[in-house]
Amino acid sequence: MKAYHNYLVWLLVVGGLLLGYQGLTNSNLVEKLLGGQLEMVVNVIVGAAAVLVGYGMLSGKKRR
Repeated sequence: MKAYHNYLVWLLVVGGLLLGYQGLTNSNLVEKLLGGQLEMVVNVIVGAAAVLVGYGMLSGKKRR
């Protein structure tokens, strides 16, 4: 699990920064850069990363 765990955490960091930017400026940077349809894909990927990392934290499994 550790092989892709770092990628998932980085996705969450980038997603959090984008949400912070959106909250501060009231503009969606992902939509501006990628367009509407790809914005949805990026949001789904970041959401899936959050679910996987959250599940790993709640299940109590140790990373190796």
